[in-house]
Amino acid sequence: MGNERDIPDALPSIYGLTPRIRGRNRVRTVPEFLDMAKRLQKKSSRICLASNLRAVRSLFRWSQEELGLQCGLKRTYIGALERREVNPGIDNLDKLALGVGVLAHVLLLSPEQAYSEIYMAFSSTSEAAH
Repeated sequence: MGNERDIPDALPSIYGLTPRIRGRNRVRTVPEFLDMAKRLQKKSSRICLASNLRAVRSLFRWSQEELGLQCGLKRTYIGALERREVNPGIDNLDKLALGVGVLAHVLLLSPEQAYSEIYMAFSSTSEAAH
């Protein structure tokens, strides 16, 4: 196998030069997109929660106020969650999940994965109402 010196430093980057960290006797390249990936990871749960809350409201045909009343939270807080302005506390996430009828982790799943669970909760509540 080759070592780091065999790899050319001519890889393109966003700013034209590959960022480097100087060590004792050698120069190492830094993963360019590591910080960007961390920022996107931090936002992904918030984005998924916002999308899932909107899906819940459209499926149940609830307004933000009705969802808030169902969960014991304020309408303005529901709106702030949907606009991704605030992070939910763990207790508020539990209240949202209980009000919707799903487990808390379902609200943090990607919308594609969460929709089936949300739909099952909707089906069970609509059958109970009839």
